[in-house]
Amino acid sequence: MKKTRNIVKIDYIRIISCIGVLLYHLGILKGGYLAVCTFFVVSGYLSAVSFLKRKQFSFKEYYLSRLLNIYLPLLVVTFSTIALVSLFPDIVWVNLKKETTSVILGYNNYWQIAANLDYFTRHISSPFMHMWYIAILLQYDLIFPLIYTVLRNASRKVSKLIPIAALGVAGIISFIVFCIRIGNEDVMFAYYSSFSRLFSFVFGAMLGFIHAYIKPIVLKDKNISKIAFNIYLILLAIMFVFFGSGNKNIGLYMLLTTIVSMRLIDYAVVDKETKSNIYVKLLSGMSYDIYLLQYPVIFLFQNMKITPFIKVPLMIICILILSFIFFEARSVMKMRKKDPIRIIMCILIVISSVFGAYKYITAEDHSAEMKDLEEKLNENQKLIEEKNKEFLNNEKADQDEWSQTLQNMENEEEAVSEMLKKLKIVGVGDSILLDVVDKLYEKFPDGYFDCKISRSLYAGEEILRDLKAEGKLSNTLLLCLANNGDYSTSINEELMNIVEDRDVFWINAVGADDPEFNERFAKFAENYPNLHIIDWVSVSEGHPEYFYYDNIHVMGEGVDVLSDTIYQTIYNTYLNKFADEKNTTIQNHENELKSRISFYGNDLLINSYSYLSNIFDKAIYNIDSEYTYDSLYEALNNDIKNKTVEANIVLLFDKQADITVAQYKNLVDLCKDYELYICDTSGKGLVFYDSHVTVINFYQQLADNEEYLMADKQHLSDEGNKALSNTLADALRVH
Repeated sequence: MKKTRNIVKIDYIRIISCIGVLLYHLGILKGGYLAVCTFFVVSGYLSAVSFLKRKQFSFKEYYLSRLLNIYLPLLVVTFSTIALVSLFPDIVWVNLKKETTSVILGYNNYWQIAANLDYFTRHISSPFMHMWYIAILLQYDLIFPLIYTVLRNASRKVSKLIPIAALGVAGIISFIVFCIRIGNEDVMFAYYSSFSRLFSFVFGAMLGFIHAYIKPIVLKDKNISKIAFNIYLILLAIMFVFFGSGNKNIGLYMLLTTIVSMRLIDYAVVDKETKSNIYVKLLSGMSYDIYLLQYPVIFLFQNMKITPFIKVPLMIICILILSFIFFEARSVMKMRKKDPIRIIMCILIVISSVFGAYKYITAEDHSAEMKDLEEKLNENQKLIEEKNKEFLNNEKADQDEWSQTLQNMENEEEAVSEMLKKLKIVGVGDSILLDVVDKLYEKFPDGYFDCKISRSLYAGEEILRDLKAEGKLSNTLLLCLANNGDYSTSINEELMNIVEDRDVFWINAVGADDPEFNERFAKFAENYPNLHIIDWVSVSEGHPEYFYYDNIHVMGEGVDVLSDTIYQTIYNTYLNKFADEKNTTIQNHENELKSRISFYGNDLLINSYSYLSNIFDKAIYNIDSEYTYDSLYEALNNDIKNKTVEANIVLLFDKQADITVAQYKNLVDLCKDYELYICDTSGKGLVFYDSHVTVINFYQQLADNEEYLMADKQHLSDEGNKALSNTLADALRVH
């Protein structure tokens, strides 16, 4: 078997996997998360091969190697990141102490489970969100040499198939556990748990034992083998592009990635190539550094207001430059290269690491304060459950009472206040809404509030959808979904589609994960008149006393101010509505009069009547197959004098009427006080510059669509009548 260092093709596997993960973290490849499975397979394979190629395995040598190659770079990047973040005082990183401890001690995956962090929500709450993988890798590196020792002894005393079978069974059980967790919608535990993610690693290790005790399963023809390797590499890249994480097939996607990665290694180990391209070798060597550094760079860039077209390339360049610097510094630490530039790099990194370690050690632990907050949130959560039961017992709303309130109100301010006391408002939000839910119940006794810690915009959408399906969505909604995760126009649009024309009051966010959330959401809200922003950002500006240490959750006076701000925004909105409704009846009547139509036409109008009448139900149809210009002018003149003509006049004649351009001009002058629509079906080229005239060019549609005319080339077919009706509907803005 070839030594690990001679498996040149594994460099290509590392590089494409590294690119996949990087582009996933940058939000470009939706399936890039699958590259971690490939990393696990490669790590499992190389660890098994590294163990088996030694007759006498030295645990001391192995653990020292992992310490230098994996753990030491992890510490350096971790502390350097802390040092760099500390230079930005505006960045609040509440979990610095505990999260960094979990990274250093190698249990970050379980810390993220406990912290309820969602790797797939695409928000960046810390620079260490990707360290769960390194934590799992460290855990595997700690225990698998012991497992390999037991398996090799079993292979020597019993059969070489024992370790292969044992690892295979372990991988199958792990995959089953993963799928069960996914089926139970416990996605993050499945994704972060060391055992449920074990299958990719042990299948890689199993492949190492197969190669040691049997042989790689490949084609004998070298050229075909190379082609097969490239095909599998392309297949892997395709999966990174198309296999997103947003469905329950994620288990199948990971298994396929694992299998493809194993086949790539099969073909990689039999390749006789011993020298790698210098750039390929460099990128492969930097892959670990690139992985470690990508999230810290993305974390720092997220607060910079740079257009994505510039930001993404800039982040990639920074990641590559920093990775190269750290890679070269590692060569100095390993005593391989000692030129002055590399030594300077190494010294600077050591200094930043020491400074970062100092900042970590001296960082204040706010866990007690956060624990108090957690207890308060839990108390409010119980309160919500109690109030929700009360709300569900009184879910039948009396719409007549609301209508009667509107009709009988004399004093607008009193009427609004009384109305809000009975308002069956529905609130959906995160922990910020939990902070003030007790105050909201005082202001809205009949309210229904559903709040939960770390709730994202995506989760809020599902809750609203369920409430609507259950008929529990009232006409007034209060949302607090701006703090957790990235801004998403598509989710916002879907949310507004769910709520339809209901009044939505949305609290903007102080300290949102996405620094551009409020700005982008404000622009989005301009498109929805029923969407009202509760401007908590402006109200709380300059008042740090309103918040806990994290500058997000409110306490003390801040609870009262936020609840009052919510109430006042809703109050003012409905006060304005009440004022507007006083004039609604008159305005509606005027609009109705303005929308009415008087049609004048010959066979063209008669033929299309069945369709037109369905669209224009408030219209008068003046029909005469024998209409001439003279008879039409007389009819219009009489109707205008008698004031029996409607505000909108539509002239709908085919060629048979034979009305000239000059005659149409006379009709335009006659109808100068009305909105006049002339449908041109004969290609006369009617053009009028009068503001009250609209020419509808239906002739061009007839010329482009032969099926619109019947065999006589004059009367419209059924399709033509439909088209004419739709054209008129568009022209008269009837929807």
